[in-house]
Amino acid sequence: MIGFIRTLEGDDMKWPGRGLFYGLVLLSWVLTCAAGPAGASPSYRYFMNGTEISGGIRSGGMHLVPLKSAFESLGYEVSWEQKSRTATLYIPGQTIEVKADRGQVKVNGQMVPLERSHLVLKKGTLMIAVKEAAQLTGSRLTVEENELRLESENRFIYGKQGQAAFWIGGSGEIYSRAGSGEPRLIGKVNVELKEWRYAKMSIQPIAQSGSSIVTATAFSGEPLIFSVTVKLFVHNSQVLHSAVSGGDGNPRTAKQGGLWVFAEGGSIRYINDRGAVVHSYNINEWLGRDHYSLEGFAGERLLLIRAESSQLLWVVDPLAKRGVLLYQTILGSEEQASIEKNTDTADMHYGDNLYLRSAQDGLLTFSYFSYLQGAQESVLAVRIADLQEALAEQPETTDIGGGFP
Repeated sequence: MIGFIRTLEGDDMKWPGRGLFYGLVLLSWVLTCAAGPAGASPSYRYFMNGTEISGGIRSGGMHLVPLKSAFESLGYEVSWEQKSRTATLYIPGQTIEVKADRGQVKVNGQMVPLERSHLVLKKGTLMIAVKEAAQLTGSRLTVEENELRLESENRFIYGKQGQAAFWIGGSGEIYSRAGSGEPRLIGKVNVELKEWRYAKMSIQPIAQSGSSIVTATAFSGEPLIFSVTVKLFVHNSQVLHSAVSGGDGNPRTAKQGGLWVFAEGGSIRYINDRGAVVHSYNINEWLGRDHYSLEGFAGERLLLIRAESSQLLWVVDPLAKRGVLLYQTILGSEEQASIEKNTDTADMHYGDNLYLRSAQDGLLTFSYFSYLQGAQESVLAVRIADLQEALAEQPETTDIGGGFP
């Protein structure tokens, strides 16, 4: 190109005006190369309930997305039958059958009209037009510049592990589908999940018991600062136990002493692998009436419980019915006085600002934000044996209050 420019410069000396002409041609060519091929389509992005879907294309004036990933993001379980080349999509209240070779679609057993070009196989992937996905699912389709978004009007938190699939509805309805058949209602919890922006679900099967632990968390706010977690114990396709935690603290799905622990409000239940309650405690009777959430375990017996009204962390021995405030056992007098003055519930850091980081080899470590040190974070360690000793000094079955001492 440099040689070409020099030739133009030389010609320009001999033929006034011709260099200007070729210069304009060259400028046009450079700008065309910078802009890309003539008529190139802009790239598009596709979102289903806030999740970006890869593999979407624009073809023949239509926007197409991979059927499986798109519908799973909209809360559907998607199964594939190779012999009949049929995809079946399940969600509570709706079953969709899609025959890939014929381009036929049935919704709850009824054939629905669909243009053949709106359902195509491309390189082994079944693609569906975005507008058809919106119509079939009753989703709201919005287009802004190069982004297409589908948002379900009736959203479910969905998860699958092996052959078991679960859905949680906006009013706490729990549905399940295992192996065959449509999703069916298996229980209900007292929770509202109407405005969540992002959600996740984990399913932990319990071997040889017919049971599963299902934990789902829905996030809302900006930037996702609020969360609600629902924990379920499901046995033989029935919800036997549940716990709901609001705010930004999530109940741990874990065992202690070989038993599952479900804590909600003032109730703590220890449950075996088949759902039978082995131990049950009402901590409102001896910690004071409040809503308590489980934050962790200390060894094989002690629990870490946070009171919602004061945001103070208790170390509790449920068998002995004793509890002690953690900050009083590991902080100095000045820090304790600072915590006891920090009662402004409008402050997101009110309470004791102690949060469990790890539990290993008889030692607990906590993060701590000190107001006396300008909200500086530090790491504190305490031996479980020291907590057991502090608990032993507390009176048994005594109302020691859920708020500040």
